[in-house]
Amino acid sequence: MRLVGRSRSINESNVKAYLLTGSAGAGSLLLEFTTLSRLTGDPRFEDAAAEAFFAIWNRRSELGLIGNGIDLVSGVRTPRGL
Repeated sequence: MRLVGRSRSINESNVKAYLLTGSAGAGSLLLEFTTLSRLTGDPRFEDAAAEAFFAIWNRRSELGLIGNGIDLVSGVRTPRGL
């Protein structure tokens, strides 16, 4: 498997790093994309960001905590350093 990333290629040895993301990203996207939707009058940006935010929110732990990292394929909470 060989995919092209922005500045370097992705291969089997480093693909795991690209499939994990921090959970804070969805909150940031919600703020930025909501602003973009309001400025352009196009609700698609806000709708997509809200969907990402609630996908993470709905995966919080039994204690109501949001995980530090998210596996982008499975949606499972992960330690960010994996």
